[in-house]
Amino acid sequence: MQELSGLEAMNGVTSWIQDFTECLERFSQNHDKERKALEGKLTWILNLDASIRATPLREVDRRQHELMSELAQSCTEFALSFLRALADITPLGAKHHARSGQLALDHATATLAAYNKESLRIEKLASAESVSQLVEFSLENAQEMFHAKSLIELRSAASAEFRTVFGEKSSDDLVLDYALVLAQRSSAKQQDDARRLMKGFHRISSSLPLDSFSAEDLSNLAGDTREALLSVFDAAHALLFRVQSAQTSRQSLLALVAVHNDLMENAGKCLAAVALLSARTRTTPYSTLRHKDASALIKRAREAGMSEYLSGFDLDIRNAGSHGAIRLAGEKIILDARSVQKETTLDAIIDRIYTAILTASSALIAFRVVLHTGYPTVNPEIALDDLGIGTLEAIRMLAFGFTGERPAVALEGDCLVMSFEDRPNTPLLTLAAALSSIISKSAKRIRYVLDGDIYDGSVPHSDHEGFSGLELLKLYATWNKNGEPIVSEQDVNCYLARLALRVDMSDYSVLVRELRPLRQAAIEMGKHEIDRLLRTCVGLARKNADEPRNFEQIFRLQLRPYLTEAVTLPTI
Repeated sequence: MQELSGLEAMNGVTSWIQDFTECLERFSQNHDKERKALEGKLTWILNLDASIRATPLREVDRRQHELMSELAQSCTEFALSFLRALADITPLGAKHHARSGQLALDHATATLAAYNKESLRIEKLASAESVSQLVEFSLENAQEMFHAKSLIELRSAASAEFRTVFGEKSSDDLVLDYALVLAQRSSAKQQDDARRLMKGFHRISSSLPLDSFSAEDLSNLAGDTREALLSVFDAAHALLFRVQSAQTSRQSLLALVAVHNDLMENAGKCLAAVALLSARTRTTPYSTLRHKDASALIKRAREAGMSEYLSGFDLDIRNAGSHGAIRLAGEKIILDARSVQKETTLDAIIDRIYTAILTASSALIAFRVVLHTGYPTVNPEIALDDLGIGTLEAIRMLAFGFTGERPAVALEGDCLVMSFEDRPNTPLLTLAAALSSIISKSAKRIRYVLDGDIYDGSVPHSDHEGFSGLELLKLYATWNKNGEPIVSEQDVNCYLARLALRVDMSDYSVLVRELRPLRQAAIEMGKHEIDRLLRTCVGLARKNADEPRNFEQIFRLQLRPYLTEAVTLPTI
C-alpha cells in the first residue's frame, strides 16, 4: 500500500467507514457481492494499519501518530466484528459480535474527532504570525489541558501538580510556565516524560553549589539561562513554520541546521554546564566553563550520566553544519564531515530539534525553580519585550489569557484604555492588578469601556487582594463609574469611622500610632471632617490617658454622625 499523508489517511478512513457501513446495509440484498466488497475493505484497513505501524514515530507528531494507529485498530476491530456477526449461524452469537463492532465504531468515531482536533491545534500554532500570538495560542492549549477558563484558574489548577513535581517548599512563581511547558506536549507519554525529566533535573540542579559562585559567575549564569530561554522560544517559533512542510530544499535545510545549532549553543551548552557542575564532575569556575565548546560540554555531560537532560541535541548535525559539510541528495541529506559520514532526512532533523526543544524547556524550568526558591537575587527571566512583544500587544495577549476576551487596547496620555465587547468574568480590579507590572510602565490610570459603561481609576498594586481595609478603601476611592464615584462620600466616611473603632485602645501611645495612617488616608482622600474628629478624639483621650476603658466611649460619641450601617466595598 502506498504511504499516505496524515490528511489523506484520515480522509480515506472517513470514506472507508461510510463505504463499509453501506456494504453492511446492502448485504441482505446480495450476499456474495457485498461479502467480497467487505473483505476488500478489510484488506484496505489492515494495510493501512500495517503502514502506520511501519512508519517511523516522530516526537513532533507523536499524538497524531498514536491516534492514527488507534483509529486503524478500532476500524479493523469494527470490520472483523461485523464479518464475524455475518458468519455466525446463531442469533445470540451474531448479536454479540455486532455489539462489539458497534463499540469499536463508536471508539473509532471519537478517535477520528480527537485526531481532527489535534490537527487543528497544530495548524493553529503553525499559523502564529508572531511570538506573542504563539504564546497566546499556547496559553489556550494550557487552559484547555487543565480545564481552566482563565490564567487565574490555570494557576490554581496547575499548582498542586507543580508542587508534586518540585516539592511543597518550591517557589510557585513559575506555575504558569510549568503549565505552558506541559501544554507543548499533546501526548500523555510526552507529558509523563516531561514531569519525570523536570523532577530529575530539579533534583540534580538543586546540588549546584551556588553559594560558592562568585558574583561574576552568578551574573553570567543568569544571563546564559536567559539566553537559553530565548533560544527555546526562537527555535519553537522557527520550527512551527516548517513542521508541516513536506518539501526538502536547501533553504529549509540550512535554516533548520541554524536553528538546531543556535539552540545547542545556548540552551544545550547552559544545561550541560549546570549538569556537570551539579554532579561535581568539574571544578572549573562557571565563567570559564561557559566558554568551552558546546559539543565537548554536552558530550562530557552525557558521559557523566546526564543524557536524558540533553536529548535532541545532535553533535553530528552541529559538527557537519559548522563545517558546511551538509548537502542534499534528492530527498536524502548527507552529513559528510571528517568526524561523521551518514545519511539522514529533513524529517529526522526536524524531530531532533523538536525533541531538543521539549528537553530544554523542561530542564530549564526545573533549574529556574531552583533559582527562584533558593536564590531569588539571581534573575534568569526574560521580559516580554525581549521576545519582541510591545506593551500594548502584551496587555492584549494577557488580558485574553485572564478573561477569554480580546479587548481593544490604546494609550491616551497617562491612561490605558481597554474596550471589551462583552463584560469579562474576571473582576476589573483583579485584571488591572494582574497586569499592573506592565501597565505601570506607561500609564498611571486605567479605563475600561464595556456594556455602555466606563470605569476609570488608578492602577492597583499586583497584590491588592491582600490589602488591608484601609488600603482597599484608598484604592476604591480613586475609581468611578460613568464619572460618579463607585464608593459614595457617606460610605467612605462611615468606613473610616468604623476602621477608627478597630484600633487598639488599650494604651494611649498605641492608639495614637495606629490612628496616624488612618488620619493620613482621610487627608489624602479629602475627608478633612473625619480627620478633625479623629484629632478631637485623640485630644480627649490624652486628657483621659489614665482611663483607657473610656477611649471607645469617647470615639463612639464623636464619630456617631458617621456610624451608619456597615459598608461593603463593591466588586467591579
